Amino acid sequence: ISLAAVCAVVVALAGWAALKSERFGGEPHSFSKIDRSIQTATARTPAASATTEAAPQPDPLTASKSRETASELEDSAGVKVMRGRGGSAPGAVVIRVPDAPVATGRLAPAPDKRLVEKGKHGPLPKVGADGARPRDVYARPYDTAKLRGTPVIAVVVTGLGIGAGVTVEAIIKLPADISLAFAPYGNDLEKQTERARDNGHEVLLQVPLEPFDYPDNDPGPQTLLAESPEAQNIDRLHWLMSRFQGYVGLTNFMGAKFSSSRAALKPLVTEAAKRGLLFVDDGSSGRSQIEPVAAAAGLPALKGNVVLDGLDKAGDIDAALARAEATARSSGKAIVVGPALPLTIERINRWSRALEAKGILLVPVSALIQTGRS
Repeated sequence: ISLAAVCAVVVALAGWAALKSERFGGEPHSFSKIDRSIQTATARTPAASATTEAAPQPDPLTASKSRETASELEDSAGVKVMRGRGGSAPGAVVIRVPDAPVATGRLAPAPDKRLVEKGKHGPLPKVGADGARPRDVYARPYDTAKLRGTPVIAVVVTGLGIGAGVTVEAIIKLPADISLAFAPYGNDLEKQTERARDNGHEVLLQVPLEPFDYPDNDPGPQTLLAESPEAQNIDRLHWLMSRFQGYVGLTNFMGAKFSSSRAALKPLVTEAAKRGLLFVDDGSSGRSQIEPVAAAAGLPALKGNVVLDGLDKAGDIDAALARAEATARSSGKAIVVGPALPLTIERINRWSRALEAKGILLVPVSALIQTGRS
C-alpha cells in the first residue's frame, strides 16, 4: 500500500472519530437559552395594601416562576413539546398549544343599527322596529336561572373616561360582571367604552344633574337644571346621549337638587323609558325621587344602597363592602356604587373575587332588572 493511501485512511478515520464523539454527530444544530421563568405583562394581582390581613392566592402564571423544570412549566401552560432523540436534542420539535378558551359572556356588538337614530348632536339610542331595546341588547349576558334563591350583589363603578390610566385599570382589573359608568366629558369615550365592552363590562352613561350648591359645585356645561325649561334639558340630554353608544342605561352624576324634584325628573325618565334604557340612582342623595318617578313612567330603575364615594381608607371601603354582603343576605340583593379611584378599584377587585365562595353571586346591574329584583 502506498504512503499516500495510508495517509488518506488515517485522515478519514480521524474525521469519523471526531464526528462520532460530537453530541449531535455532525447534524445541523443550534443552541438557545431557555428562561425558566414565565413573565406576564397582564398579571392582575394588585399589590397588597398595608391594611390587608392576608395576601391573595398567587396567579397560576406568576406562581410558575418558582417551578424549576421545563416539564413543570409545560404542564402548567398546557403546552405539549415533542422532542427528537429521546428528548435530549432539539431535532424536529413539535409544539402543540391548546386552543384558546372560548370567551363567555361576550356582549353584542355596538352600535346595533336597529337601535340608533340620527339626532341633532349625533346618534341617539332608540327601541328597534322589532321591539329590541338597548337595555336588553347591550346587556352583559347572564344565566339568570343561577340567581334563584341566591343572594346577589351588583357593582357600578362610576367616573370612567376622565382619567385614561384609571379607566384602563378598571376595565382590565375588575371582573366583567361589574358594570362601568362613563362620564360624558372624556376625550376618547367611543374607544374606551368599546374596550370596556370587549372586556365583558356592560356600560352606562352618567348624566350630570344639578346639585344644591350649583354653580359653586358645577357638574359641567351640559348639566340638567331643575328650573330650566323642559326643551333645554331634553336638548342637553340628547347631547349627552350622543357621546357614545352601547350603554344599557343612565345613572346620575351628582344632582341632589334635580333628583329631589319630580317635575324636573319626569321629562328625563320619560325620555329614557321611550328609548329602551334603564336607570341607576347612585344612592348619593336621600331626597332622590328617581325610583317613584321612573316607576310611573315605566322606566326600570335601581338605587344604590352601599355608596363608596368619599371613602379614602381601605378599612372603610372593606367595611362598606361587608355591609353589602349583609344586605344581600337579608334582602336578597345589594347594589354597590363606587368611584373610579385606584384604591377603590383595588379593594373592590379583591373583595369581589371571593364572593362566590361565600355563597353570594356578583351580577351586572341589568341582571337585576331581568330577574325583577329592582
